[in-house]
Amino acid sequence: MLPTRKEASLRIMFLGKTNLPTDRETLYWMNVKAIPPTDEKNTQKNTLQLALQNKIKLFYRPENLPVQPGKARNMLRFKYEGKQLKVINPSPYYLTLTGIKVQGSKLPNTFVPPKSDITVSSPVTLAGEITYQTINDFGATTERQKGIMQ
Repeated sequence: MLPTRKEASLRIMFLGKTNLPTDRETLYWMNVKAIPPTDEKNTQKNTLQLALQNKIKLFYRPENLPVQPGKARNMLRFKYEGKQLKVINPSPYYLTLTGIKVQGSKLPNTFVPPKSDITVSSPVTLAGEITYQTINDFGATTERQKGIMQ
């Protein structure tokens, strides 16, 4: 908690914990809340103030992972299961998928943990070509690419 009208820098340091996995990334969430100061002169006026909370992903990435981060998106595999799409991520990286489309129908964005899979629901039975984009380490959207079916 900071006093009113003060600011601080945040420094995040890795302290070398050895119990983290060495074969995949580890995800931590950092929540930062910003509450704007109130002006004492305006306490009798109608005002609207918004407190903002940012949820920030922090990744610990072990050294010497066998795949380069930019190549992980090419490892994704997809499988139709009725009205659901199973997204399989065999890579050691967390992957954020955006702009997922099946025959032109857009599916919700999703986040797939390393060496894991998730299921994305759809209101209709899925079939046909899948295209998607991912978000890279710099927060940019990658080129659209075709999904590989399993």
